[in-house]
Amino acid sequence: MDGKRFCSRAYDPAQKRSRLIWQRRIDNELIAEEPLDMNGKGNFEDARVFQHEGTNYIAYTEGIYDKTPFLAIQQLSRLGPDWQPEDKFTIPYGFNGGRRSEKNWQFFSHDGRLHFVYSIVPHIVVESGPDFDFKSAKEHRTNAPLNWPGGQVLRGGTPPIRVGDSFITFFHSHAEHREANRRYSMGAYTFEAKPPFRITAISPVLLRASEQDEIVPNPSVPSWNPLVVFPVGAWQEKDGGDAEFTVTLGVNDSFDALASIVKIPWQPPEAYAKPKLRYFQAENGPMPLMNRGQAVQWKIRKLRSPFYQPKGYMATSDPNIIALIENRKDTKEISERIYNEYEAGK
Repeated sequence: MDGKRFCSRAYDPAQKRSRLIWQRRIDNELIAEEPLDMNGKGNFEDARVFQHEGTNYIAYTEGIYDKTPFLAIQQLSRLGPDWQPEDKFTIPYGFNGGRRSEKNWQFFSHDGRLHFVYSIVPHIVVESGPDFDFKSAKEHRTNAPLNWPGGQVLRGGTPPIRVGDSFITFFHSHAEHREANRRYSMGAYTFEAKPPFRITAISPVLLRASEQDEIVPNPSVPSWNPLVVFPVGAWQEKDGGDAEFTVTLGVNDSFDALASIVKIPWQPPEAYAKPKLRYFQAENGPMPLMNRGQAVQWKIRKLRSPFYQPKGYMATSDPNIIALIENRKDTKEISERIYNEYEAGK
C-alpha cells in the first residue's frame, strides 16, 4: 500500500478555513505534499476520489459556516495529470446550492455514465445523461425499510466499488452521546450492478467511534466535537492477506486512519426491515435518560423494601436511546424473559 495518495482536510490558519491537501503514505506514515487549489471561499472537507472513464475525479463538501444554519454544498471536480482540480461542478439536483444542505453523495461509474447514490433509505441512484448532463438525469428508486442498529439515518460514505455482480459501499450513521455531540458508526451494504440498483445485503455495525481516541477541536466549528468514524474510501485487497477490504476514514474530525475489514457478516435487508427491541435494566431507576433535552423515564420495579433504591427497566429499539443507555455505568442488557417478569411484577 505504500505510495498510495490520500486526500485529507486541514485547517489553514492564514485563510481561517478548512482546505483539502494531498498526502502520501510512505513507510506507514502520511507525508503532506500539497494543498488542492480549489475555487471558492468555503470550507472544503469530506473528500472522496473516484475514477470515471479513465479520469480521476474528486467529490467534496463546500461548507458555508458563516450562515445560520450552515449550508453544505456537494461539489465535484475533475483532476488533471498534476492531481489539481481542472474545473468545478455544482450538480443541480435536490437542493444542492440552494437553501438546504446537500452532502455525502457517492459517485461511481457504470456503463459509461456517471452515477451517484443520493440516498440510502430510500435507495436513490441518480444516472447522468451524456457528458454530465444532469438536466436529463434518470432517477432509480427502490424503497426497503432499514432499521439499522447503529443509527436512524444512514448516510453515504465510500464511493461504491464493483465486486462481481454488485457494488459495495461503506456508510456511516450516528446516535446520541452523553457528552459528545454524536457517536458515529460504520457499516456496509451491497446493491445490484444494474438498474434499479436494489440493495441486496447489509452488515451490522462494523466499527464504532471510540471514546479513547483523541479529539482535536476544529477551529472552523469549535463547538462541534463528536466521536467520529467517517469512511471516505475503500479498496478490495488482493494480496492474499487476512483483510478483505481496506477502508480509509476520518476519526473524530481529527486524524486519518485505515481500517482492515477481515470478514463482513452480511445480512439480507429483510433482517432489518422491522425495529428490533432490546431490553435493559438500570440500578438507578429514578434517574431518567436525557435525549435531545427530553427526559426518557425508566419503568420502575416494585419496591420490596423502602431501604433499597428502585431499579428501572426499559424496552426500546431507538438507536439514540440505546446509545444513551450503553453510555451509563449503572445499566446492563437483560433478556426478554426477565423484562416480562418485571412487567408481571416479579
